[in-house]
Amino acid sequence: MEYLKDRVPHTVPRSACVFCPYKSNAEWRKLKEGDPESWRRAVEVDEAMRAEGSRCNEGVQKKMYVHRTCVPLPLIDFGRSKDAGGMVNECQGMCGV
Repeated sequence: MEYLKDRVPHTVPRSACVFCPYKSNAEWRKLKEGDPESWRRAVEVDEAMRAEGSRCNEGVQKKMYVHRTCVPLPLIDFGRSKDAGGMVNECQGMCGV
């Protein structure tokens, strides 16, 4: 993003899957408000992570969540204030999660 800042006339978001656990609250809010189809997919993945009998949680004893607060995505208030504690530097656009 830093490299492109002075090279293109618009803001370029970092690359990340719609269900990337490294999204900041601002990124989650933007996805929820601006891309309903991607938001629906992120919620679908988040719910599948806890669905009984799901292959993605096979052998896992604790419930998994996409958001770092361990709360289902639809229940989170992403607020309007500046993000505190977002892990925006973790994702490099190549998901290994």
